[in-house]
Amino acid sequence: MLSLVHVLEWRAAVHPDLAALSDHDGAVGETVHAVVVAVPGRDLDEGGLVGWARERLAGFKCPTGVTVVPELPRNATGKVLRAALREPFWAGRNRLVS
Repeated sequence: MLSLVHVLEWRAAVHPDLAALSDHDGAVGETVHAVVVAVPGRDLDEGGLVGWARERLAGFKCPTGVTVVPELPRNATGKVLRAALREPFWAGRNRLVS
């Protein structure tokens, strides 16, 4: 079974450092959003990355958007801080889920 993380790792311009999280969507509640670290010196087309994933994954697993960051926020043990990544997408909402 393929996951979004596995599919995006196969893409040459994406560094293996990435995370998938939920993004608020008024129409359907929540959608998948990918936050990726690009390989230094490589251009990364966010739209092309979404299309590439769509060819390989079921529709509900595909990201509706991609954000490229220089590095992912981590805690002292190295775990990705997903709450920090989700913050800009859920700002101003009373609930953190739909």
